[in-house]
Amino acid sequence: MLIYYILDKFMNSRYLLLLFLVIANCKSNSSFNEDAVIFKTFPSIEKIELNVFKEIPDIAVDGLLNYNDSLIVIRNTANTSKYHFTAFDLNKKETVFDILESGRQENQSMAFLSYGISKEKLWVFDIMKNELINTPLKDDKSNETDFFGNAISTFYYAIQPLNDDTFLATGDYDSDYRASIIDLKTNNPIKKIDPYPKDMSRGYKMAYESFLYLNPKKDKAVLAGRFTDRVQIIDLNTEKSIVLSGPVNFEPRVDFMIGNDGKEISFSNIKSKYAFVKGVTTTKNIYLLYSGNLQNGPNFHYGNIIYVYTWDGKPIKKLLLAHYILDFIVLSDDSAIYAYNPSKKSLEFSTL
Repeated sequence: MLIYYILDKFMNSRYLLLLFLVIANCKSNSSFNEDAVIFKTFPSIEKIELNVFKEIPDIAVDGLLNYNDSLIVIRNTANTSKYHFTAFDLNKKETVFDILESGRQENQSMAFLSYGISKEKLWVFDIMKNELINTPLKDDKSNETDFFGNAISTFYYAIQPLNDDTFLATGDYDSDYRASIIDLKTNNPIKKIDPYPKDMSRGYKMAYESFLYLNPKKDKAVLAGRFTDRVQIIDLNTEKSIVLSGPVNFEPRVDFMIGNDGKEISFSNIKSKYAFVKGVTTTKNIYLLYSGNLQNGPNFHYGNIIYVYTWDGKPIKKLLLAHYILDFIVLSDDSAIYAYNPSKKSLEFSTL
């Protein structure tokens, strides 16, 4: 994760000053969640039996993407393959080609946090080259990629392209707003969405760090908390939000420090509980993989529960899995799920 890369940089600096270790400030948390819809249970709880679809022991899997309900695009774990992604054909039940070569050269990518599929291309935001890169989703031996010439000047924890000219960005903790729509050519915000409470410090903003997903129509976004079971759904047209908190309804338990740049940051500790670790969306629903595990446990970045919400902010069901999974996809008609079982190193399948 990018945040750990940054934290390591800070921790290795002899100028870093550790100022305090505290739990999140009650006033800031209250004001941030004062309009949240708090719920204790889901209307429906269903057990899902995942069956082995295909064993893939030769691939070190770090994530899954769905392309047209025909390919699973596997993100390969860093430093395990010459390529960042491998395409798996659902009909053939086999890998068919690799995508985006790893490296420093042209038409290669070094490292990224945000990535996804837009139209007919796979995109990544390379944090080392500071470039948003598009590459075709096909077996193209020339490996030609599109690079946007203007580097993104601001650090964002998460981005999602909206079209060829703009992207949605979250995680600029120096901003007064939780989200912004950014012009790709100028790096300037076209629209700022959802102001933070005035009394919220930079460290507390970071404590509520969230994964960012878009509705397939790209008219709504969802932010799923890393250290809190807080889910925020934003209508990008009206700029109105729905905030859900539950069913555990817990706040971030993190520590704070001041970096050598004089800015406050927050970071996880052995008491930090992970909430959402992965997610996918369809036109109908939001699916979020929930961990609920402490950082010092063995499965903090896995989950065996999937929370399902509608785009109008209703929690509708909780899916219980028999074992932990790393990531999953859901077909566009919400009819089936494919997941990766890290224990058996296999893709698994179930109807929904």
